[in-house]
Amino acid sequence: MSVKQASMRYDIPRTTLMRHTKQQVSGECSLDRYKPLFSSAIENNMSMHIVDMQERCYGLMPCDVRRLAYEFAETLKISRPFNPVDKMAGEDWLGGFLKRHPELRIRKPEAMSIGRAAGFNKPHVDTFYCNLHSLIEKNNLSAHKIWNVDESGLTTVHIPRKIIARKGAKQVGKVTSGEKGKTVTMVCCMNAGGTLCHRC
Repeated sequence: MSVKQASMRYDIPRTTLMRHTKQQVSGECSLDRYKPLFSSAIENNMSMHIVDMQERCYGLMPCDVRRLAYEFAETLKISRPFNPVDKMAGEDWLGGFLKRHPELRIRKPEAMSIGRAAGFNKPHVDTFYCNLHSLIEKNNLSAHKIWNVDESGLTTVHIPRKIIARKGAKQVGKVTSGEKGKTVTMVCCMNAGGTLCHRC
């Protein structure tokens, strides 16, 4: 099939096909109008760094990632269309970066104290299980003698879920059992054998 026939059959511009047949296109090409500023290797390193920071409980905010991109471009001396006043990449660059890396998403993090983050590591967890194993063997404990107890605060007023409302409405309400309620403390305990006990 000739280039002209392929262009007509698959609705591809003939100049594009000519560039590919003459091997005038680099390996990192895109069908979009704009090319990525960084190479795929650099973006993969940035993605790995973002995931590494998230796993250490020091996740980067979108503005931090945009500053990181600006510093990368400045260090590598890449001509960039970034804002030199704010010293960060634009929101359109961040959107394109997230599209090229679908494993990344903007998420709302769960609050974690520094004591809990510092204590939850492999040496501490290994020490806990070693102590637990020695106690089980020393006292000859069975599954029904090992209990886990936790307490939780429950409110008597339920929190309404998100609803679909008219755009531009200043106030959107939903009927609940009350605006202010009481908090009930509930204590639940369960043993390793599966027996459940709770008290309010």
